[in-house]
Formats: sequence, structure tokens, C-alpha cells
Amino acid sequence: MDASITKRRIGNLLSYDWLKIIAVVLLAILLLNVLFTSLATRATPAQTFYVYAYTDVTSGSAFSNLESRKGEIFSYEILSVVAEDFSGNEGVTVYSTRRGAGMGDVMFVTDEPTFAEDGSEIPSTLSQIVANEYTIRADEYLKDCERYLIGFFGTAETADGEDRLNETGEIDAAKAEECFRARNTGDKRFKTEESVAAGIESEKARLTKLRTDYLAVRAAIDRGAIRLIAKTDGNGTERYVAFGFSLTRLTDFCGYTTSRDGKNVLVSDNLALVQFDNNGADGDMHYETVSFLNFLVTKYENA
Repeated sequence: MDASITKRRIGNLLSYDWLKIIAVVLLAILLLNVLFTSLATRATPAQTFYVYAYTDVTSGSAFSNLESRKGEIFSYEILSVVAEDFSGNEGVTVYSTRRGAGMGDVMFVTDEPTFAEDGSEIPSTLSQIVANEYTIRADEYLKDCERYLIGFFGTAETADGEDRLNETGEIDAAKAEECFRARNTGDKRFKTEESVAAGIESEKARLTKLRTDYLAVRAAIDRGAIRLIAKTDGNGTERYVAFGFSLTRLTDFCGYTTSRDGKNVLVSDNLALVQFDNNGADGDMHYETVSFLNFLVTKYENA
């Protein structure tokens, strides 16, 4: 039987079976896409940092471009950054949907005082959010972060006799490795011994960076660049519920429009950052907010 390939036979094949050939090629492409997608590392909710801006906050271009700067701001464990503002008529609905799904790390809201026609003060957006949403106390969050870092760097006695975070001590390498293995066992990024060894070094760098960011945030609070915003709860107890800012250029990132001297201007005076309480679902990534705060100060404090 003559089975040689000729131009005539190729022409006949293309003439009568071209649809089958295209179908086979498309199916092959689809199968390869499914294969690579299934093998690729996907960011978990803990590895995704969600930054929101509530309905009365105006976000700038730097806000929407956060994803491109994630390596500068966050540790190696943050694989994706989602920045979303809830402007427009559907903003509140979209926000409720996101939170209903447990999505969200931090959100910018306003704490601008407003008044009704009778002169009574209307609760600010911040007051309404913390009254109806599970949020994290700003002061307790910082204390918790320090305790977390002490577990890796130890303590140093201060002048008042209290044990505080050792600001210059070496990291406990064994504890850092233990932390890494506990969190990343089964992670597709770390399959070989070489990749695990590199991952452990990245973990040490993460913790060292977190200590640097934490100390920078504490210093920013001391000089007033960041402030802790207090609100009174239903029991009459004052609690520090959010972070406020005195950053001259923060409006490049986000702000809100208000009337000053008879003119509508974009300001950030009473802008607040709340943290959502996700019931421990974020694990160690819970502390990435510290790095985000330090980024805001570093980038927007000076004119």
C-alpha cells in the first residue's frame, strides 16, 4: 500500500478535515491551559492583601496601582494585592458582598464630623463602620505585633524596667524555620530542598522587615505622622479603633472632598484606616498591615 505523503494528499486532508484539525488544536490548547492553571501557585485569601476605600473616599492612581508595588511594600508571602473603591450607587452593596465572603484586610473611611439641620452631630462614617463591623483595635494590634516579633528576636530591658522588643538582636533562626515550615508545608513554591532553603531565608527576611516596619510605625506615632483614633463604645469606654494620618501628600493616594473656606477641596485630615477582624484566617499575614502603614508614611509624609 502506498502511504507516501504527497501534496495532493495533504491538499485533500486540508480540504475535508480542516475543521477537525482546528478542533484538535483548540482542544490541545485548552488542555494545556487547564494543566498549567492547575499546577500554578494560587494566592490564598491569607496571601492576598485587600485594601478598600469606602464610598466617601476618593482613590488616586497610586491606590489602583498597588498590585505593581507589592514587592516593595509587603513580604514574599503576599502574592496578590487587591485595591478596590466602593464608589457609585452600588458601592455599599459591593462592600457588603465582599465582607460577606470574608474578603478585606484594611479600609479607608472618613471621620469627618457632619451635622444635622438641628445642629446635632451625625456619627461619622468611621463611627458607623466600627459600630456595625468586626474591626481590630489599633492599640491592641500593635501590642500583638510586638509580642509576635519578641518570639523571634527576644526582649531588651528598657529604662522603665519593662521588657520590650529587642530592636537590634539577631533573629532566632530555628524559630523562623519552624514558622516557615508550619505555614508553607504543601505550598507548590517549595517542593525541593533548594526551594525550601531559599524559602527559609525569605522567611527570615520577612520577619526582619516586619521588625523594621513596626519600629518605623511606632516612631511615626511618636512624632504624630500616624495617630490612634479613639471612639467611645456603648459602655462609655474609649477605645482606639483606627489609624489616622498627618501625611502632607496622602491625597495623592486617597482622600475625601469637603468644604473648606467655602471651597470644595480634596483633603486627608480626617481619613482613617480600619482593620477587619477575620477571626484569625489571615494567620501570620495579619501583620502585613504594619508594612502597609510604613509604606504610607515613607511615601506620603513629606511634601
